[in-house]
Amino acid sequence: MMESILGSIGLKSILPISATEIFRNLELYQREKNLIAWNFVNPERQRESLDIILTEDVRNCKIEQAKTDFGSLPAISLEDLIRMKSKTNRAQDIEDVRALRKVT
Repeated sequence: MMESILGSIGLKSILPISATEIFRNLELYQREKNLIAWNFVNPERQRESLDIILTEDVRNCKIEQAKTDFGSLPAISLEDLIRMKSKTNRAQDIEDVRALRKVT
């Protein structure tokens, strides 16, 4: 279902696996492949991307409404996003944190 929702706005998974497979094997993928985020991108507009962080339970995060071209969508607060990305040690997340701190 998640893939079809994201597909409806032009985003495609970078990984050739389904949500069911990811969540069924999450511990294995995290341990053996260091999978910490599931990445989606719009093939026609590479700057349109979405990372689903798999190392955090977002039920513990503050949720805010973000205004997008698709309407208002629930999103993790900027503070929680920075905190989560700061813990991953991925090069892209380090760059993201630098950019996000300039916004705050």
